[in-house]
Amino acid sequence: MKALLAQLCICVLAACAGEERDLPVAGIDCRTGLYRSDQDEALALTPQTVGGYRWRLLDGRTGGLTETDDGWLSTLGWTVEADGFAVDLGACGDDAIRFGPVGALQNYTRVPLEITETTFEHDGLVFTGRLIWPAGAERSPLAVHVHGSERWSAVRSNPAPYLLAAQGIASFVTTNAGPGSRKAHTRKTSTFWPPMRARR
Repeated sequence: MKALLAQLCICVLAACAGEERDLPVAGIDCRTGLYRSDQDEALALTPQTVGGYRWRLLDGRTGGLTETDDGWLSTLGWTVEADGFAVDLGACGDDAIRFGPVGALQNYTRVPLEITETTFEHDGLVFTGRLIWPAGAERSPLAVHVHGSERWSAVRSNPAPYLLAAQGIASFVTTNAGPGSRKAHTRKTSTFWPPMRARR
């Protein structure tokens, strides 16, 4: 079922192309994913293109994480201003992190997800996609994330699919900029997306 959905998403997105980008999509970083606190608060952690990570909560709050000699520094939004939050990411691959206001860290446990990686070609370009599925769900609503012309990889850095998974919604995300291939071109297109239904 999940493999079929991934293939369907590939067919829908195959007509998209974009400008050259030198941001190959690596495998999922060891800390990337969805975490949930003991108070049931969801947190997405994804890599930043400038290095480090970005955290985001369901209420929209977000911050950048930069590694320093004293640990990870959290800064407000996309600024360099400290935001009063602290984080302990632990060792790579740990199933839990600690996050919260300075001096009041809470435990956040990694939420299991079923993730399917895929690649497909169009016009000589190689595209990468990722299906993120709430673990254990036989059926789920599906959101398709259409990436624009940004110079970052949505497959690698978009937190939205993880936050949707926290609410029982699956996501297929792709990068229209042709990651995985140095060859690309610019095209102005008007694409009509066929309706996609996901039934519970």
